[in-house]
Amino acid sequence: MRSVAEYQSKYDEISEIRRAAKKYFSMSNAKKRKISEQFKAAHEDLRAASKADMTSPRGDQQTSNEASGSNS
Repeated sequence: MRSVAEYQSKYDEISEIRRAAKKYFSMSNAKKRKISEQFKAAHEDLRAASKADMTSPRGDQQTSNEASGSNS
């Protein structure tokens, strides 16, 4: 599985393409639809990767409370 940063990069790239396509009136609706589908897929991939990253154990990293020294 790719890293969240790689998915974020792909999402940012397709977002820029999508934004430009919205302004490009001579582009066919079929091409715009395909870009929209790619945008949706990139967004879903990014969300899944982010969710997996948040739920994965991080044994060698400290939590923010441990790092700041405030243990309750």
